[in-house]
Amino acid sequence: MSNIDQSADTTSLILGSRSHMAAFDQFPALVCKNCSWPIPLPPAKHPDKLEGEGLWPEGGSRRIFLCPACRHLHGYAAPDVQLMLPHTDPRRAGTSYNVVCIRLQCVVQGCTSILRIRTLMATDKDPHTEAPIILASSCALAIVCGNGHILCGPVAPYGLALDARCDEDWEIGEGWNRRASVRSVT
Repeated sequence: MSNIDQSADTTSLILGSRSHMAAFDQFPALVCKNCSWPIPLPPAKHPDKLEGEGLWPEGGSRRIFLCPACRHLHGYAAPDVQLMLPHTDPRRAGTSYNVVCIRLQCVVQGCTSILRIRTLMATDKDPHTEAPIILASSCALAIVCGNGHILCGPVAPYGLALDARCDEDWEIGEGWNRRASVRSVT
Protein backbone atom coordinates (compact mmCIF):
# COMPACT_ATOMS: atom_id res chain seq x y z
CA MET A 1 0.00 0.00 0.00
CA SER A 2 1.39 3.40 -0.96
CA ASN A 3 1.83 6.27 1.50
CA ILE A 4 -1.04 8.11 -0.23
CA ASP A 5 -3.40 5.13 0.19
CA GLN A 6 -2.34 4.75 3.82
CA SER A 7 -2.87 8.46 4.46
CA ALA A 8 -6.34 8.37 2.88
CA ASP A 9 -7.29 5.37 5.04
CA THR A 10 -6.05 7.13 8.17
CA THR A 11 -7.90 10.33 7.30
CA SER A 12 -11.17 8.51 6.65
CA LEU A 13 -10.88 6.63 9.93
CA ILE A 14 -10.22 9.84 11.87
CA LEU A 15 -13.14 11.60 10.21
CA GLY A 16 -15.45 8.64 10.70
CA SER A 17 -15.99 7.92 7.03
CA ARG A 18 -18.97 5.73 6.25
CA SER A 19 -16.88 3.75 3.78
CA HIS A 20 -15.50 1.67 6.65
CA MET A 21 -17.40 -0.68 8.94
CA ALA A 22 -18.72 1.19 11.96
CA ALA A 23 -17.00 0.23 15.17
CA PHE A 24 -19.31 -0.47 18.11
CA ASP A 25 -18.23 2.70 19.88
CA GLN A 26 -18.71 5.15 17.00
CA PHE A 27 -21.67 7.49 17.21
CA PRO A 28 -23.75 9.25 14.55
CA ALA A 29 -23.41 13.02 14.43
CA LEU A 30 -23.73 16.10 12.31
CA VAL A 31 -20.55 18.13 11.98
CA CYS A 32 -21.22 21.84 12.52
CA LYS A 33 -20.76 23.72 9.27
CA ASN A 34 -19.28 26.65 11.20
CA CYS A 35 -16.97 25.25 13.90
CA SER A 36 -16.72 21.53 12.93
CA TRP A 37 -17.93 20.45 16.40
CA PRO A 38 -19.86 17.13 16.35
CA ILE A 39 -23.57 17.31 17.16
CA PRO A 40 -24.41 13.75 18.32
CA LEU A 41 -27.72 12.30 17.18
CA PRO A 42 -29.91 9.68 18.87
CA PRO A 43 -31.51 6.97 16.75
CA ALA A 44 -34.38 8.14 14.53
CA LYS A 45 -37.76 6.80 15.70
CA HIS A 46 -38.76 6.01 12.10
CA PRO A 47 -35.46 5.78 10.25
CA ASP A 48 -35.26 6.39 6.53
CA LYS A 49 -33.76 3.16 5.19
CA LEU A 50 -32.85 4.77 1.87
CA GLU A 51 -31.01 7.86 3.14
CA GLY A 52 -28.56 8.50 5.96
CA GLU A 53 -27.94 4.78 6.52
CA GLY A 54 -31.03 4.59 8.73
CA LEU A 55 -29.70 7.33 11.03
CA TRP A 56 -32.04 10.09 9.77
CA PRO A 57 -35.83 10.27 10.19
CA GLU A 58 -38.15 9.37 7.32
CA GLY A 59 -39.07 12.14 4.96
CA GLY A 60 -35.52 13.07 3.99
CA SER A 61 -36.23 16.72 4.55
CA ARG A 62 -33.62 19.21 5.61
CA ARG A 63 -33.68 20.17 9.25
CA ILE A 64 -32.21 23.23 10.93
CA PHE A 65 -29.78 22.39 13.74
CA LEU A 66 -28.21 24.80 16.20
CA CYS A 67 -24.70 23.83 17.24
CA PRO A 68 -24.45 23.77 21.06
CA ALA A 69 -20.79 24.83 20.82
CA CYS A 70 -20.87 27.91 18.56
CA ARG A 71 -24.66 28.53 18.46
CA HIS A 72 -24.76 28.85 14.66
CA LEU A 73 -27.78 27.49 12.78
CA HIS A 74 -27.44 25.58 9.54
CA GLY A 75 -29.59 23.29 7.44
CA TYR A 76 -28.69 19.60 7.41
CA ALA A 77 -29.96 16.52 5.60
CA ALA A 78 -29.45 12.75 5.74
CA PRO A 79 -26.14 12.78 3.78
CA ASP A 80 -24.66 15.09 6.44
CA VAL A 81 -24.76 12.39 9.13
CA GLN A 82 -21.32 10.93 9.86
CA LEU A 83 -20.10 8.19 12.14
CA MET A 84 -17.64 9.74 14.57
CA LEU A 85 -14.91 8.20 16.67
CA PRO A 86 -15.56 8.16 20.43
CA HIS A 87 -12.75 10.55 21.38
CA THR A 88 -14.59 13.33 19.48
CA ASP A 89 -17.81 12.94 21.54
CA PRO A 90 -18.62 16.31 23.20
CA ARG A 91 -21.24 14.90 25.58
CA ARG A 92 -20.43 14.83 29.30
CA ALA A 93 -19.93 11.35 30.73
CA GLY A 94 -22.91 10.19 32.77
CA THR A 95 -25.27 12.74 31.20
CA SER A 96 -28.12 11.91 28.82
CA TYR A 97 -29.21 14.14 25.97
CA ASN A 98 -32.24 14.66 23.73
CA VAL A 99 -32.80 16.44 20.46
CA VAL A 100 -34.98 19.42 21.34
CA CYS A 101 -37.09 21.22 18.76
CA ILE A 102 -37.56 24.96 19.31
CA ARG A 103 -40.48 26.30 17.30
CA LEU A 104 -40.76 30.00 16.62
CA GLN A 105 -42.37 32.30 14.12
CA CYS A 106 -40.42 33.75 11.20
CA VAL A 107 -39.13 37.24 12.05
CA VAL A 108 -40.40 38.82 8.81
CA GLN A 109 -43.43 40.94 9.67
CA GLY A 110 -46.66 39.29 8.56
CA CYS A 111 -45.05 35.89 7.89
CA THR A 112 -46.82 33.04 9.65
CA SER A 113 -44.22 30.37 8.87
CA ILE A 114 -42.97 28.43 11.89
CA LEU A 115 -39.24 27.67 12.06
CA ARG A 116 -38.20 24.42 13.70
CA ILE A 117 -34.72 24.69 15.16
CA ARG A 118 -33.23 21.55 16.65
CA THR A 119 -30.41 21.32 19.13
CA LEU A 120 -28.90 18.81 21.54
CA MET A 121 -29.81 19.41 25.19
CA ALA A 122 -29.07 17.55 28.42
CA THR A 123 -32.16 15.80 29.78
CA ASP A 124 -31.80 17.61 33.11
CA LYS A 125 -32.42 20.97 31.37
CA ASP A 126 -35.91 22.41 30.84
CA PRO A 127 -36.35 23.17 27.11
CA HIS A 128 -38.83 26.01 27.80
CA THR A 129 -36.35 27.73 30.14
CA GLU A 130 -33.27 27.10 28.00
CA ALA A 131 -34.72 27.98 24.56
CA PRO A 132 -34.74 31.80 25.01
CA ILE A 133 -31.22 31.68 26.48
CA ILE A 134 -29.93 29.57 23.58
CA LEU A 135 -31.63 31.74 20.97
CA ALA A 136 -30.27 34.98 22.51
CA SER A 137 -26.73 33.98 21.55
CA SER A 138 -27.51 32.17 18.29
CA CYS A 139 -26.76 33.19 14.72
CA ALA A 140 -28.67 32.09 11.61
CA LEU A 141 -26.75 31.78 8.36
CA ALA A 142 -29.06 31.78 5.34
CA ILE A 143 -31.88 29.84 6.98
CA VAL A 144 -35.01 29.77 4.80
CA CYS A 145 -38.51 29.78 6.31
CA GLY A 146 -41.42 27.91 4.75
CA ASN A 147 -42.43 31.04 2.80
CA GLY A 148 -38.96 31.57 1.35
CA HIS A 149 -37.67 34.38 3.59
CA ILE A 150 -33.90 34.12 4.10
CA LEU A 151 -32.91 34.73 7.71
CA CYS A 152 -29.41 35.80 8.69
CA GLY A 153 -28.04 37.05 12.00
CA PRO A 154 -29.31 36.79 15.57
CA VAL A 155 -32.45 34.73 16.16
CA ALA A 156 -34.99 36.26 18.48
CA PRO A 157 -38.51 35.11 19.31
CA TYR A 158 -41.05 37.07 17.26
CA GLY A 159 -44.82 37.05 17.55
CA LEU A 160 -46.60 34.63 19.81
CA ALA A 161 -45.11 31.35 18.64
CA LEU A 162 -42.30 30.03 20.83
CA ASP A 163 -42.29 26.47 22.00
CA ALA A 164 -39.57 23.99 22.92
CA ARG A 165 -39.88 20.26 23.51
CA CYS A 166 -38.20 16.97 22.75
CA ASP A 167 -38.29 16.30 19.02
CA GLU A 168 -40.66 13.47 18.13
CA ASP A 169 -38.48 12.35 15.20
CA TRP A 170 -35.67 11.16 17.49
CA GLU A 171 -35.50 8.65 20.31
CA ILE A 172 -36.05 10.20 23.72
CA GLY A 173 -34.61 8.87 26.92
CA GLU A 174 -31.60 7.74 28.75
CA GLY A 175 -30.52 4.59 26.96
CA TRP A 176 -29.13 5.77 23.63
CA ASN A 177 -26.60 8.33 24.67
CA ARG A 178 -25.26 7.94 28.15
CA ARG A 179 -21.55 8.33 27.66
CA ALA A 180 -19.56 5.82 29.60
CA SER A 181 -16.43 6.91 31.36
CA VAL A 182 -13.31 6.20 29.38
CA ARG A 183 -11.98 2.81 30.33
CA SER A 184 -8.29 2.15 30.39
CA VAL A 185 -7.02 -0.82 28.48
CA THR A 186 -4.41 -2.87 30.28
